[in-house]
Amino acid sequence: MDKTGLINILKTNLNNSFTITERKEGLYQIFAPFYHSDGDMIDIFVKVNPESPLLTVCDCGITLMRLSYDYDIDTERKKNILKSILKENNVSSYDENLSISTKPEFLFQTILSMTQTINKISAMSFYQRDVITSLFFEQVNDFVITNLHRFDPKKDFAPIPGRDELTVDYCFPNMNKPIYLFTVKGSDRAKTAVISMLSFQNADIPFTGAVVYDNFGNLGKKDQKLLMSAADKQFYDLSDFKKNMAAFIGRVAM
Repeated sequence: MDKTGLINILKTNLNNSFTITERKEGLYQIFAPFYHSDGDMIDIFVKVNPESPLLTVCDCGITLMRLSYDYDIDTERKKNILKSILKENNVSSYDENLSISTKPEFLFQTILSMTQTINKISAMSFYQRDVITSLFFEQVNDFVITNLHRFDPKKDFAPIPGRDELTVDYCFPNMNKPIYLFTVKGSDRAKTAVISMLSFQNADIPFTGAVVYDNFGNLGKKDQKLLMSAADKQFYDLSDFKKNMAAFIGRVAM
């Protein structure tokens, strides 16, 4: 199979609405009317192996690189979402290169399948706010386990015996005064955190209250004021928390 052979196959379905450029020996880029939702053309390549009867449709790693500009696949759930998309569409991934092997007679159908897969993966960045929000608690947990394990965190800690409804998301105990960390996304979690901290204060339990928000600006003014009054330290979003939590624990422990 050579460039002429590829052109003849694609002409059957695309007429003359495409061009082919050889990027290196045996690797051809297909320029055709397949687009991302933002209007950019999808990058599609076809590899030809003289020793194999099969062609390989691939993206040369561009899809995941493009996605990484504004969306990190940094949790197990996100990784599983990506794996599910690839599996459902019979797409392989090696060193971030997405590929499908196919017979020449199925080349056009395989290109269509690849473009659909690329659009599904690329869409992760467009609904990333919803995805990130739903993954907020998982991301906090992943960071605590991975980056703050040296502080011996205790998850779902209940400081008052018999009052399991007053639970701390994470307790960091190895210090003069333990840090009680609350994860807050939405008004219900905000109220729960405030009630818990006030209850611990009324019970004369020594602690430093910290809150990490999914997005502080999304809370109502009343919830914001109550939390500002009850908490000793606030991290206004996940990025702030990841950047500064370890240093904060170090200062409190001194």
